Amino acid sequence: MNSNVGQGTSGVNAHPCLRRGEVWSASGLMITLGIHRRTLSRWEAAGLPRLQPGTKEVFYLADDVIEIMRKPVEEIPEYVPKYKQRE
Repeated sequence: MNSNVGQGTSGVNAHPCLRRGEVWSASGLMITLGIHRRTLSRWEAAGLPRLQPGTKEVFYLADDVIEIMRKPVEEIPEYVPKYKQRE
């Protein structure tokens, strides 16, 4: 059993499901964290880097996800659909 579970951000892991150094697929994060694709889009706009190793699947480093989750809500931009974005 992991002794860091339940320690919040003061423990080694900021989220009991995410461990530093892991690589997660977008679909895996959405299922595990219970978030929507729009949330990932907002996090990307706030600085979450994508890892796309020559595939269609998008991956994220758990360390980067944890850092985005620690940001204040005010620093995460609102979601704007691509068709409403101006170029």
